[in-house]
Order: sequence, then C-alpha cells, then structure tokens
Amino acid sequence: MLLIDTNIFLEVLFKQDKTEECKTLLYRIVKGEKEAMITDFSIDSIIIVLESKSKKNEISVFLKSLLGYKGLKVHPVSLGEKIFAAELMKKYALDFDDSIQVASALSNNINEIVSFDGGFDRIKEIKRLRPSET
Repeated sequence: MLLIDTNIFLEVLFKQDKTEECKTLLYRIVKGEKEAMITDFSIDSIIIVLESKSKKNEISVFLKSLLGYKGLKVHPVSLGEKIFAAELMKKYALDFDDSIQVASALSNNINEIVSFDGGFDRIKEIKRLRPSET
C-alpha cells in the first residue's frame, strides 16, 4: 500500500506541470489496480487550499470523487499519531504537514509515500516515489 501525499491531488486539481503523471496513478487507484491511503489531514488541507484559491464550488466535487476510488482508504489521523508527528518534526526537521504523513504511514506499516516533496527523502524508514515510479 502507498500513502498519497497532498501534492499529488493538488497537481491534478490545479492542472499543474505533473498533472498527467498524477492522473495516471490516481486512475489506477480509482480502478482498484493500486491500493493507497490518504489521511483525513490531507483531505482537509486540500479543502483549505481550494477555498483559499476561490474554488469553493470544487470542494464538494473533490470530496464526492473520493468515494469512487476503489483502491483508496481514508485514514483518520489519531491524537497519538499527531503526538508522534510532533516528535518527527524535531527528529527530521519536517513541517507538521509532512510529519503527519510520515507518522500515519509508519503507524500503518506503509513504507512508501508518493510525493514530489523531497523532504521525505530524509526519512530512512520511508521511500519517496514519484507517481510514475509506482
């Protein structure tokens, strides 16, 4: 199982440079060909970004689309994982967003995160993959 970082969905939602690479992976997850997890923290972060970019109408479309992903599990981040994330922030010099992803991955025995964020490369227990590497 893979953990999908926030930036993979944002690439597609905002039609950025790596949209096609991300769409290919997300399509495989939609079809159930790949199993992946996203944190509820990432979902909330995506909603906040959509709102801040005046894309309020797209929030419900995005949320409803998640229901169609056969291979996607939504993980509710626990308080314990948030505490673990705070410790990881210090240990690996990560921001809270990234440390939440790492804490959630490790607590779910996931050792691969799909992301464009090079900060994950500092985590020895986690391998960062680009969508095209999955």
